[in-house]
Amino acid sequence: MKVFISYHRADKKFKDQLITALQQNNIDYYCVPEDYSFDGMKHPHIAQIIIENMNDCQVTVCIIGKETYTRPHVDHELKATLKGDIETRRGLVGVMLENRGDSKNKINYDTFPNRIQDNEDYTVLIQNASLSQEIALAVQEAFDRSNDSSYIVDNSRPLMELRKGRYYDQ
Repeated sequence: MKVFISYHRADKKFKDQLITALQQNNIDYYCVPEDYSFDGMKHPHIAQIIIENMNDCQVTVCIIGKETYTRPHVDHELKATLKGDIETRRGLVGVMLENRGDSKNKINYDTFPNRIQDNEDYTVLIQNASLSQEIALAVQEAFDRSNDSSYIVDNSRPLMELRKGRYYDQ
């Protein structure tokens, strides 16, 4: 099984922790390489590149930080995750960061990704603090849910609009 990592670049250190936990559990993964330059590319082209790289992943792990809910590229990744492919869909794990100030038992929905809110029963939520102990089980559970037709997915929300123009990394 292969996992796609969806995250906001401001949460890079947490992405690195997730990669370590995945490696410790022998879980294959893909995330956009840090040295990949999008400079000068238009945002829709960037989204297409990322989504194409999701094609061989069965589960998406979304790192949910303070600003994740505002990130259009994360929203596009979540939409692609929930849409899946013909007769298949991807599982979804949300890793809630402690810097959010909430928890999976008491979520601040004002700063929580809408697409995950719409699919809270389908999404497997875990806290970052328990990442190393729970990631393998969470990924397996998300994969199992993706193959269980009793879980209804709501992917009807309009996509967040990508920025206009070209991307320039600062």
